[in-house]
Amino acid sequence: LEHAVKKALAEAQARDAQRARTRPKEPRGPDRARVESRPQGSAERAEIVGAFLDFPGLLFDPELEWALDLLTEAAALTIRAIRQSLKTTTEGEKTLDTSAFLAQMPPAIQSFAVRRLAAPQLETAQAAKDAVLSNAAKLKRMLLEKESKELGQRGGAWSEDDSVALQALSDLARQERGIKGGTNES
Repeated sequence: LEHAVKKALAEAQARDAQRARTRPKEPRGPDRARVESRPQGSAERAEIVGAFLDFPGLLFDPELEWALDLLTEAAALTIRAIRQSLKTTTEGEKTLDTSAFLAQMPPAIQSFAVRRLAAPQLETAQAAKDAVLSNAAKLKRMLLEKESKELGQRGGAWSEDDSVALQALSDLARQERGIKGGTNES
């Protein structure tokens, strides 16, 4: 495991160094500066994936299933690769076959995964679970707010799906403030 992580880390560092050597060295003044934006929610998705990399057994926690539904593209691919690379020890513990996992990852995701595998950020499964839940709640809120904003821009042409999304945003706001009365109350 340690050897596989070190090898993948060395390969990722070599790729990064190669990219740095091949980039043009033009000086950039304020008029030529670029800010590269990341898609909304990418930080939260990365934290969720990172928590599952730190504790892959959490993928089987029923309380976290809804968080997985919020993942898209690279994050969803990474979760799929984690699932496909899990093996069960004789004690019944789920562990990650890092070699099989890293072999499935494209270079951009692989460098993130290698860094996280080499230096996990969460010390306990409970801390990882809490990180998944808090980042998933943030992500859900972002997605609902975006959808709500898009509804407002359409100028009143509300469908049944729009009403459901708006109700979900309202319920989430109530839940965050500890107010009862939403449709999702048990």
